[in-house]
Amino acid sequence: MLMQTMTPSGHPLPIIAAASNWGSRTGGYLWSVVTTTLIELLVFLGPLLLLAAIMHQISRRLEIAGVRLFGAKVHLKWFRALGVAVHELGHAGMCVVFRHKIIKIKLFEPDPSTGVLGYVRHSFNPESVYQRVGNLFIGIGPVFSGGLVIYLALHVLLGNQVGTALTIPDASESTSSLVGMVSGLMGMTFSTALGLLSRLLSPSTILSWEFWVFLYIALTVGGNITLSKPDLDGARYGFQFLVGVLAVANALLLLFLDLPISSIIAAASRATSIYAILVLAIVVNSFTLILITGVQRILRK
Repeated sequence: MLMQTMTPSGHPLPIIAAASNWGSRTGGYLWSVVTTTLIELLVFLGPLLLLAAIMHQISRRLEIAGVRLFGAKVHLKWFRALGVAVHELGHAGMCVVFRHKIIKIKLFEPDPSTGVLGYVRHSFNPESVYQRVGNLFIGIGPVFSGGLVIYLALHVLLGNQVGTALTIPDASESTSSLVGMVSGLMGMTFSTALGLLSRLLSPSTILSWEFWVFLYIALTVGGNITLSKPDLDGARYGFQFLVGVLAVANALLLLFLDLPISSIIAAASRATSIYAILVLAIVVNSFTLILITGVQRILRK
C-alpha cells in the first residue's frame, strides 16, 4: 500500500509538494523545447520547402511542354543551361560553407542515358556534426542560389522601377496563436509578391529591355529551383542532425531565456522577401507553361 505523509491539517508536506511542482515544471520545460524546435523548423524551412515543391511540379510540366514545342536541344540550351548552372552552384556554395570536400563538379553536362544535366560530388567527415548538418543545406542549396540570383537580377536590372516593393514587412501586429502567426507570415509573403508583380507589370517597366532580361532569368533560373531525389536524400540525412542541434540549443537557451512564438515569427518575417521572389518565379513559370500549352493546342488544330 502507498501511503502519503500528511501534515496535521491534512495537506502534503512541503517537500512532497515541491517535488510535484518540480515534475510539473520539468514537463513544461521539455514541452517548450519540443514545441519551440518544431515551430522554428516550420517557419524557417517550411515555406522554402513548400515553394520548392510547387516549383518542382511546375518545372516538370514545363520541361515536357518545352521539349515538345522547341525540341530537346533548343530547350536545353535556352531554358535549362543557365538555371542548371545556378542550381549546381547552389550545391557547391553550401559545400564550401559547411566545409565539404568537392570531388567533382559539372555545372551543365547533359547525359541522355541518365537524364542528369549537372552534378556536384562531395565528401565530408561523418564525425563532424557541423558537416553532417550541412547535408541539409547542401541538398536545398539551389533554393538559396536560385532565389539569390533572381533577387540580384531584380535589383540590378529593375531596382529603380520596383523601388521598395521588397522591404521587410512589419510583423509586430501578430496574433497570439501559432496558426494566426503562420497565416500572417504567408500573408506578408503574398502581399509582398503581389506588390512586386504590380510594379513589374506597369507599362513603363514592361517597355524596358531590362524587364525582358529579368523575365528570362526568372524563367530559366526559377524553373530550376527544384529538388531531385538525390538532393532530398542528402537533405534528409542532414535534417535529422539539424533537429538534434536545434533541440539542444533550445534546451540551453530556455534555461535562461524566454523565446515567445512572436519573436520567432518576427525573425522569420525577414525572409519574406526571398519567399516573395520564389512566388514570383512560380508565377513566371506558370504563365510560361500556360502560354506554351496554348501554342501547342493552336498548332495541333
